[in-house]
Amino acid sequence: MKVLYIFAIFLLLSISNLHGQKPATPPKPVEPLRLGEIAEGKFVSKRLGITLLIPEDYTIISGAEAELLADAGADMLKQGSASAKQIDEAIGRTLRLLVIAEWPVGTPRNAALEVVAAKQEPGVTATMSLLANVSLLKGSHFVLKRNLGTVKIGTNSFVAAELEGTFGESIIKQRIYSIIHRGHGISIFVVYSTDQQLADMEKVMATIRLT
Repeated sequence: MKVLYIFAIFLLLSISNLHGQKPATPPKPVEPLRLGEIAEGKFVSKRLGITLLIPEDYTIISGAEAELLADAGADMLKQGSASAKQIDEAIGRTLRLLVIAEWPVGTPRNAALEVVAAKQEPGVTATMSLLANVSLLKGSHFVLKRNLGTVKIGTNSFVAAELEGTFGESIIKQRIYSIIHRGHGISIFVVYSTDQQLADMEKVMATIRLT
């Protein structure tokens, strides 16, 4: 069986956090989400049976901006990478469900969370899906720091890993949480700089429900 890679835009989100200033009020999304909807602070994807509560002061990355960031992030990952073809293939099959950040794109030392999915063949496990994603990133600028094993998020068990990448003087920390649900590999990518940011994102993840 073939495990399909998933591509997330977290890289460019984190890189862009190195510049810019934090606006007093985060902007509202300008486009509807393609694979779900947001109402009263809750993201709902009926197609994949996912709900997630969004803190009211977080920034929601709109569809057009998310696509642009994905393309630019892919170009950055390809530099010095042997995985360029796999990256392109992953972009083509990835379903981008939700991208949120503590502050607008461009804010220094931001933290972001992205939920993505890709259809997987029968027999593919969450661990296999996670390994494929880690392998894709290890082919670029990232190194695997820790295998986190099984992590309970809400009422569901994900498998997770922690990676770290160095870009110039900046260190990008990220975690990937994966699960198989409704025939799809669902992955949550979290980018952060501090332990407090990770703790804040874990509170957001704790609201995830899969049905």
